Amino acid sequence: MRSAWFFRLLMVFVLIFTSAANIVSPAQARSLPDHPQTPALPAADLVLYADALASGWEDWSWDSTLAFDNTAPTLNGPASIAVTFNAAYAGFSLRTTPALQAADFYAVSFFIYAPGTDRALSLVLQTSDAGGEGPSFDFNAPADQWSQIVVGLDSLGSPAEIARLNIGENSGAPQAVFYLDQISILSSAGGANADIPAVIPGAPKPTISVDPAHGYAGQVVQVEGVAPAGFGGVRLAWLFDGATFNAGEAIPGEAGAYTASLEVPAGAPEGAAQVCAAVSGTAQGVFGCADFTVDPAAPGTVNGLVEAGLIDPGQAAEVQLLNQAGDALYTALLSPSGGFVLDGVRPGLYLAVVVGQLAHPAASEEILISAASDIGLSIRAILAGAELDPVSGQYCSP
Repeated sequence: MRSAWFFRLLMVFVLIFTSAANIVSPAQARSLPDHPQTPALPAADLVLYADALASGWEDWSWDSTLAFDNTAPTLNGPASIAVTFNAAYAGFSLRTTPALQAADFYAVSFFIYAPGTDRALSLVLQTSDAGGEGPSFDFNAPADQWSQIVVGLDSLGSPAEIARLNIGENSGAPQAVFYLDQISILSSAGGANADIPAVIPGAPKPTISVDPAHGYAGQVVQVEGVAPAGFGGVRLAWLFDGATFNAGEAIPGEAGAYTASLEVPAGAPEGAAQVCAAVSGTAQGVFGCADFTVDPAAPGTVNGLVEAGLIDPGQAAEVQLLNQAGDALYTALLSPSGGFVLDGVRPGLYLAVVVGQLAHPAASEEILISAASDIGLSIRAILAGAELDPVSGQYCSP
């Protein structure tokens, strides 16, 4: 199981944006409608569920409660699938026989709505009923919005056949109800481009620019452009290496001009990327995109002081920052006064510990380093009989 901290986006870029998130300025943003207009799937795509389970597919889920005729919320039809995971690592599973020949398909697509909180999930394909599992594609379903997940078959092991499609619980605990809709396996017939859809002649296309044209995860950048006349919204998205991140909707003003403040998503891979825009309210829109470079996150600094009396006089000791695997990634020797400075610390979650000849045990401190941050830290001794205060997280003297 991967934590959300290490979550890596690997979704394929598609024409449809169905959610609104991460627009910083409320005055420039609005929520998308409950039933956004979405383009019809090409005839060659294989639909597993659209208001009802397709013929030839069966429910093979485990440790789950399902309703295939749920009436609210739905994406754009009368029904969706309500899924409740009753146990850790439960699974929603659809099965077909004989197994589907996968040569003419390139991706799995579905829409998901997670009420209240994000959901840690995984997607796995099987080539047979009881085995043949490909690699797990782990993803995080954003809360309170319809989001499309599209995963290339190459990210799922490039199977020759598909017998089962599984969406699994990936947090290690039961999960409350969430909803699925429009589950399909996308066809590669007609030279489909998994990155940017084919241009439709005469289709509306907004302009877009981004300033600055580079930045690190968590940094806010400004987007602006002009939408064609007659459209009330412009949907925005980040395009990474085979991945998209919905960024919300901007509202055009006079003469179609729009602006928005976007935050570079957490987990965005370093390197070439794009910010893209398409008009709302039509299935025939064309994307305009601006080039962007995701920079390495600016390192931070951790400085502080170890409590006097913690270190035996004349003995060397150091402060270490440990990653989640317990590896010491950064170290600094303590000065005679107990001071320390750790420079060049990459953003992330660490555990600060003191190592050496100690007069008393030392409290460890969990710290989160953000880009270009400067963290002050004080490490205390744990005296005999001290107890941990569950509210403050500090040890109290006996």
